[in-house]
Amino acid sequence: MKSLLRIFVIASLIVGLSWFLSKLRLTPRPDGTPVRGSLRVGWMEYYPYQFTSRANGASRRDGLGLRLAEACFHKAGLSPDFVEMSWQEQLDAFQAGQLDVIMLASPSPERLKIASFSRPYASFKLATFYASAQLETPPADLPALAAFCRQRHLRIGLTRGFSFPSELQPILEEARREGRLVQVEQADDNLQNLADGDIEIAFQDELVGFSLVRNNSWAEKIGYQDLACPPDQACLMFNKATVSPETVQRIDLALKTISEDGSQAAMVRTYLYPRLLGILTQSPFFRITTIAAAMFAAFTGVLIAHREGYDWVGALVLGACPAVGGGVLRDLIVSRNPLGVVSDPVNLLGVACLVVGVGFFLKYAPRTWREGLQAMDPSKDQRLLFFDSLGLAAYTVMNVFLAMSSACEPLWLWGPLLAVFQNGGGGAIRDILIGRAGNIAILKGVIYGEIAFLGALGLSCFFIYYSQRDDFAEEHMIAASLVTMLAVTGLRTLVIYKGWRAPNF
Repeated sequence: MKSLLRIFVIASLIVGLSWFLSKLRLTPRPDGTPVRGSLRVGWMEYYPYQFTSRANGASRRDGLGLRLAEACFHKAGLSPDFVEMSWQEQLDAFQAGQLDVIMLASPSPERLKIASFSRPYASFKLATFYASAQLETPPADLPALAAFCRQRHLRIGLTRGFSFPSELQPILEEARREGRLVQVEQADDNLQNLADGDIEIAFQDELVGFSLVRNNSWAEKIGYQDLACPPDQACLMFNKATVSPETVQRIDLALKTISEDGSQAAMVRTYLYPRLLGILTQSPFFRITTIAAAMFAAFTGVLIAHREGYDWVGALVLGACPAVGGGVLRDLIVSRNPLGVVSDPVNLLGVACLVVGVGFFLKYAPRTWREGLQAMDPSKDQRLLFFDSLGLAAYTVMNVFLAMSSACEPLWLWGPLLAVFQNGGGGAIRDILIGRAGNIAILKGVIYGEIAFLGALGLSCFFIYYSQRDDFAEEHMIAASLVTMLAVTGLRTLVIYKGWRAPNF
């Protein structure tokens, strides 16, 4: 009777949990709104808000601004017909009645005469980009900045047709009167002119400027300074002559809906945050830490290859498994193309250098040195374990970034899971290759993947909360990432020091 009761209780729990999970929707519902009209929408390259991405030989329009606009159009039952042209060409076509909508536009008195605007769906945080080889850092305060530009007769770059906040207008008007205003058709040309020394100052959206400087390796030529100016609100601009007020209201309602249901926050996490956080991941400290972590992870496999008589190729395979195997497994899960190890093979090259270095060391180093290395146990050596902890921390943070950029939702689930796959998958693959499938350390008591999971879960929850705000600051996101790295390193060090192990199942 007791046996039947236990079976009944277990079956009830399974059925109840299955019912709960069937009701739990972890992915957004597809938009089934019927299409009831179309709009001619202006489009231009404005990375990372609007850009063309290419994969498998095919190209498509992408970017935060574009995806947000598309989502609200579809939610309102409208099909966008995108027309590519420069910003000034969009304004001219709009005035001539040849365009219905312009994306990422800011209201101004002149535009309000012929256009109506949606509620804001993005914001531009302006910054001062300057030719660092020719100038010292300009002031952030606007009156001081105006005097700075006037005294030095600085040439200022301006994208034709762009609207700037009223606080900046005196500086731009003075430069125009004195012939110091250099106008270009594309925002990219402003930064190119800065890098070439054709202008000294350009006012640019912070994220756009950062992306251009990083993508074109202009960090040595172009500096950046905060601007004491409120963010510029970006809206959809509708042609009063061709778009009815009812249509504008429908789109406004759609914008409100995607804001409230979390779709907008998810797009912000996918398109905006990973690019801002590229400032951290491309820093020398982060790069050195991740490369060193890959090589320390490979060290165990290299020693195993030596002790068990593998050849040089075998040593490279066993060393590469923990260093890049977990990353390959993770990339296959998220359909990343190309794989991380293909797009950035520096970790694999580091492992190859380690194999060669250790191989020659074991052949030609003094005997006492060789014996000391052969006797080393990477699973217990405190020095190696400390560097391994740093690598665990860095990869934990990187995998949350990857989950966001790959649109893996919900983030609170996939951020932690990818961190576990990256940090533990490679070692598991290596143990399987050498015949230890029944004795994989990370699955039998070693507290390792659990730390990555907890660190990634905390950081993922922070980004979920932060993406619902109307404003953002990259300093907050970088600080949260560094705190996560510190917490993961500290927890892993504490686990090693105390000798804690996970309880058996």
